[in-house]
Amino acid sequence: MLEPAEYRCKGLVSGGVLPELLISTQLGIGVMVASFPLGLPFWAQVLLLVGTITAVLFICSAEIRYSLEFDGLTRSINPKVLRYKQLKRLTHIDWARIEWYTLDYDRNRNRQAYPYLLIRGKKPYFQWKIAGKTMHDTAFDQFVQSFVQSIPVSGGKQQEKAGEPSFRPAMQQIKPRPGFYRTKVAKFLTLVFVIIDVSIVVGVVTGFLTLSATSMYRLLAVLLPGTFYLLYRTLRS
Repeated sequence: MLEPAEYRCKGLVSGGVLPELLISTQLGIGVMVASFPLGLPFWAQVLLLVGTITAVLFICSAEIRYSLEFDGLTRSINPKVLRYKQLKRLTHIDWARIEWYTLDYDRNRNRQAYPYLLIRGKKPYFQWKIAGKTMHDTAFDQFVQSFVQSIPVSGGKQQEKAGEPSFRPAMQQIKPRPGFYRTKVAKFLTLVFVIIDVSIVVGVVTGFLTLSATSMYRLLAVLLPGTFYLLYRTLRS
């Protein structure tokens, strides 16, 4: 196993994003609706929504540590603000529970690229997404290398650890899977969006289609950039 055999990163108390995001969004909408009688301008209401979501995510922030062990992978979650024992968790996943993993990259809200290791398993179902800080995160790269080299081979096999013989039972081979943008689904979705974009642009240029100012903004600021990004990712993959 390579060193280091652990990786520390920032996260949320759930270990994911969706629960806190749903709670913060619902609470933010509630705060925004409650402000309606005050007659606040729209930009102030949006600030209340964004501020509430940001505050909830900050309160739910945590330090997460992933560590590789001989028999699997362990994740420990330590809240930074909500320091309750019930929210501190230590979860261990045996190698036999892991079905596959994906190593890919994505972009955050600031459009900065970051790598991630997605691990999915069963008995019961779980999915862990371990995100690196930047594309040049040496600690993350070393952890991924350690993870890949620590994956046991399928079929019972005697191996050595610290000079002492040990035995790993037979298990399903853990295989890497391509990221979403390398799949046929992503390529088909990209083709569909390209056809839609070209049809809209041709319709506008020829006068066959008339768009409102809002629709034109969505086309130029959302649809076209999104399609270009899909093209970039699928063609590069």
